[in-house]
Amino acid sequence: MAQDHPKSPPPLAPPTGGSVTASSSSSRSKLARRACDSCKVRKIRCSEIPPCNGCVASGIECTFIRLQATRGPRGLRARTIDKIQRKRRGESLDSRSRDPSSLSNASDLSNPPTGGQDKGQPTPLIDELPHLMAILDTYAERLFPIWPVVDAADLKRQLLETPSQVNPARHLANAVALAAVAQLRLETPWQPSVDQAEASGLSERLDLLDALRISFFLHIYHENAAPGGTKSLVYLREAITQAQILRLDRESTYAALSETDQQVSRRVLWLLFVTERGVALLHKLPIVLKPNILFPWFGGADDQAQVLPAFLKLVHLFWVFDQSGIFEILRNADSDVPNMASVAKNCLELLQQRLLDSVGDDDWGPINDVQRADMFVTRQWMRAVLWRAALRFGIVIPSMNPVTIAKDFLSLVSQLPTTALESHGPTLEFKTFEIATAVIDAMASNHPAASTEQPGIILRRLRDILSSTRGGNKTLLSLLTMKIEAASESGLLTETANEEMVSDGIIFNLEQQPSWQAVDVLTASTDMTMPTYQFMEEQASQISWAPLDLGYLIRSPSPLTRMLLESIPRDATEKDQAVAYDTIPKLSCVICEYPPNWQVLETHTTPATHLLLSSTSCTMAWPEPRNTGMLYRRLGRSGLHVSAISLGSWMTYGGYAQDEESFACMKKAYDLGINFFDTAENYTAGQAEVVMGKALKHFGWKRSDLVISTKINWGAVNGDILINNHGLSRKHIIEGLEASLERLQLKYVDVVYAHRPDRLTPMEETVRAFNYVIDQGMALYWGTSEWSADEIAEAVGIARDLRMIAPIVEQPQYNMLVREKVEGQFQRLYERTGLGLTTFSPIKMGLLSGKYNDVIDGQPPKDSRFGASKDGFADFMRGRMGTDSWKEEIEQVRQLKPVADRLGVSQSQLAVAWCLKNPHVSSVITGASRPEQLEETVGALKILDKLTPEVMDEIDAITKNKVELDPARQS
Repeated sequence: MAQDHPKSPPPLAPPTGGSVTASSSSSRSKLARRACDSCKVRKIRCSEIPPCNGCVASGIECTFIRLQATRGPRGLRARTIDKIQRKRRGESLDSRSRDPSSLSNASDLSNPPTGGQDKGQPTPLIDELPHLMAILDTYAERLFPIWPVVDAADLKRQLLETPSQVNPARHLANAVALAAVAQLRLETPWQPSVDQAEASGLSERLDLLDALRISFFLHIYHENAAPGGTKSLVYLREAITQAQILRLDRESTYAALSETDQQVSRRVLWLLFVTERGVALLHKLPIVLKPNILFPWFGGADDQAQVLPAFLKLVHLFWVFDQSGIFEILRNADSDVPNMASVAKNCLELLQQRLLDSVGDDDWGPINDVQRADMFVTRQWMRAVLWRAALRFGIVIPSMNPVTIAKDFLSLVSQLPTTALESHGPTLEFKTFEIATAVIDAMASNHPAASTEQPGIILRRLRDILSSTRGGNKTLLSLLTMKIEAASESGLLTETANEEMVSDGIIFNLEQQPSWQAVDVLTASTDMTMPTYQFMEEQASQISWAPLDLGYLIRSPSPLTRMLLESIPRDATEKDQAVAYDTIPKLSCVICEYPPNWQVLETHTTPATHLLLSSTSCTMAWPEPRNTGMLYRRLGRSGLHVSAISLGSWMTYGGYAQDEESFACMKKAYDLGINFFDTAENYTAGQAEVVMGKALKHFGWKRSDLVISTKINWGAVNGDILINNHGLSRKHIIEGLEASLERLQLKYVDVVYAHRPDRLTPMEETVRAFNYVIDQGMALYWGTSEWSADEIAEAVGIARDLRMIAPIVEQPQYNMLVREKVEGQFQRLYERTGLGLTTFSPIKMGLLSGKYNDVIDGQPPKDSRFGASKDGFADFMRGRMGTDSWKEEIEQVRQLKPVADRLGVSQSQLAVAWCLKNPHVSSVITGASRPEQLEETVGALKILDKLTPEVMDEIDAITKNKVELDPARQS
């Protein structure tokens, strides 16, 4: 049955003639639109009057349910709207290209004149460009010191050259203007449209760096509108994500950028670093942008010598917080993490002291009022945050006094003009509120200072700041007033409101601000246009950054410390080190005389690193009761100490040497002060681990006195089928280490190495597997053996990204004749990752001992370990004997004999001592089949002082293989 529908017009007559005319085509189109559903589907002509002839003839129900809508845009295009608006204003339609200021903003386009306005009068038009330029000038003067990521002068130049609304520079300028107007609460006759600014960030014409900066400034705008709100956090996370997409958190990214782009990109990254941590502390949020070993540093020249040094100091404050692990401590404050209170106490005490020590650094370098306000306020706020964190843990730290913190804050604020304070927007208000809250908490917790000071007057002064800055923050002001009233009602506040606040001779008067100018610490002849890098190098003697002694919590030096390290010449000889020390007199460095029976643990850092990070890089052991004379060194940047000479079991235990001889060698090693013993799962098909395990059990040494390491990869001894009994898969790492522990008769090893890389297993799987065995207590640390620099960097990077434990040590071959990897390829890893080295083959299978100098037939002695070993590497080395390269090396060894004779040592001792002169070597692994061989090897420690720079140069001249360091790989 046909449905009811409006009566259709009468059908049109079919066209006549053989040709298709325009009228006939139009008729068919109209008929097609009016056809019934069935005729449309069958594509036949419809009589249009239901039921139509076609449906009647076919016996089909004739329906007219759907009517085809008119195709085309739903509304007017933007171009048409623009033409209409200009026509109303009486402008020529071609004036747009000539007069860029005639464009109105989005609200003008979407809101036509109201009926009350004379239709004959043009709509008043605001000239946007002058207002935008004025706001950019305000940004450059008052906000660039805290957001140094947009060059206002360059942006204005681009706007004048290309004033189009769709110009990328215009999009960025609008975002900057929005943030500036919101931060300073400027009253301007015009400001950009928020909707347009948000939409412009998605424009395909923008490069990612501009989109990132737009996201950042939109975060600032929304943070002012709704602090901690959803839009504010979304835009901050968006900016961080864009930075990660651009890989700004990787130093390698900057090599392809121009010098200007490098400067801006570094500032953008570190501004995000500071901003995210400030927001996280203010609003109790987690951290996303986490630095790792590949995180880029400030370095080289920068065109903002008046701004960057102070910005770096602010970065340094947040870096200290980040590297100390305080964010994790605050996040775990309410959880039952074992020993968290003791860790928190140490961390909080040291951070509080660090903030106090940083006060003396305020007059370093050129600095303006805006940056000085940032440093003053941030430092006192951080102290208040630490005090409240200590209160949550129930920790009492004498140096933490919230009343004193608040008094210092008010004293410092009174020296600054209001404009400098207002430049920091809502962050100043929140920080002031948190300091006031800490004072109230101190009163409620009966803090001694709250009873002896005048907290009531302090609270009212803090409230005055909240009520006067940027017109007052009504929300925070209301909350603080309620807290003050509650404290008064409870009897905690007894001072009268009219009492004048006087403390240490300072009268606080916020209404009459003194005009304060920064003290210029530079001489009149200082060139303020010099590059920042050069300026910091010349002013290094005025900086005092006391190092943090946070043990394992400290992961790497801050950007400022790193720049200071780079400012000290790297090629200073040991003779000139004392002069280098004197160039930074304010740094914390303690020189003391050690008792003669104390064993000094040598540091493997550069002189500058030792100077700046002495408390974390240089340690000293307790007195050694046996007085063996052994030296102990830290294993990389870890806290594990190993003997400078260690005993290995390759080609000896379970093979060439009998068990009794192996036992005797281990006993002699222990008596000589060696605490580090190395083995592997594949040494002599696992028998080396068995023999070492028997010896450890036989002598009954305390496990805590020993450092035992093994290596996993080759397998082949744990099962009958090799396929999964080797490599660095999760399966073999776990099962292989379990089998090694069984052979060693131990519950754990101190270090487990990845014995050669496994390129068939994903690196992440290997990293996670080694962290698993550490978490299970089967090992304490992990390292690598004979890996390339790229593979080590990849493993460390993955571990840092996953917040896991990275490898702390590499075990390469290193001796006078094999130097490229240790001295060349690894040169950037030492400082960036804290990589330590436990090197093997110091005398190169006996070659450097001189025993083969007179070998005629090209074969090693049959009674030597080298000659008797069935190891594949030994076979390879034996195959070199008699070759041209072998003969060349033998000739070099012969030339080294006079050097050893002149020093009064054997060639073996000379070779071992030479390896130990490398500051990055934690321990040299040696082998021995007889106890007397160990005595000779340990004797190398006594000649370290004899290897002067002149002797080392003489050896380099003989071996002719000194690695020339690539300057591009020194940072």
